[in-house]
Formats: sequence, structure tokens, C-alpha cells
Amino acid sequence: MDAGQTTYGRVFHCYNNENPFKIIVMPDTRCHRLQKSPVPVVVQRELASLATRAAVVRKARHLTQADLAHLADVGISTVAAVEGGHDGVSIGNLLKLMSALGVLEQTGKLFELQADPGLVDYARERLQPPPLAERPHVVRREPDA
Repeated sequence: MDAGQTTYGRVFHCYNNENPFKIIVMPDTRCHRLQKSPVPVVVQRELASLATRAAVVRKARHLTQADLAHLADVGISTVAAVEGGHDGVSIGNLLKLMSALGVLEQTGKLFELQADPGLVDYARERLQPPPLAERPHVVRREPDA
């Protein structure tokens, strides 16, 4: 169980296999349980796929989880969380792990702009500058004779 402090009271992050949750202990000792929203099935599938790939990459480099955690300057629990397909790993820690494994350059493919047809259409419509004649701040000068 992890604990933290908020302006409202102490926050305890509780984990079990099925249902992670937070408990906030208010100064007047009342407890409020906050349920974590469920992870969509498609996201769970991608996390499981990422977990498998992360473990294979680590093992291909003959590293233990402890070795990788040390190289990436993260906790062993972070490595185990990634390889377990958990959804609570921070992006920063994931990038540290990828850097330690030598695969950080693959993050460029996450939001590959050219591969998104919707973004290409948006760019054509919105990001293209208007013709010179329609720009109010552009003053056209006649060439000197």
C-alpha cells in the first residue's frame, strides 16, 4: 500500500489482483473509497502485447528484472508492472526502460503523424497558410522601375 498526502487528508493506494482503489483518510477520520475506472478490453490487449514484447527484449539482452531496473533507475516493481501488463506505469518510467534496453528510438512510431489520415486531412485544411492575397498583414510592393 502506498501513501501520500493531499490537502484533504492522507491518500492510500491499495492494490489487489482484481480491483485497485484509493482510500482517502480525512482529518476527521472518515474514509472514502474511490474506485479506479475499468480499463477497456482493447487497451488490456495492447498492454498484454507490450508486456510480452518488453519481457522478450529484456531476456534477449540477458538481463534480469533487477538488472534492468538498475540500468533504468526505476524500481523492480516498475519492470514487473510493465511485464505484467499493468496500466499504472508512468510514461517517464516506460521511456527510461526503453532507453536502458536501447529501443528508445521506437517511440517515434507511437504517434506517427504521416500514418494518421485524419491528421493529414486536418493539416491540409487548417495548417496550410492562406494565399498571399488573403493575408491582411502582407503588403504587396510593386517592383522598382
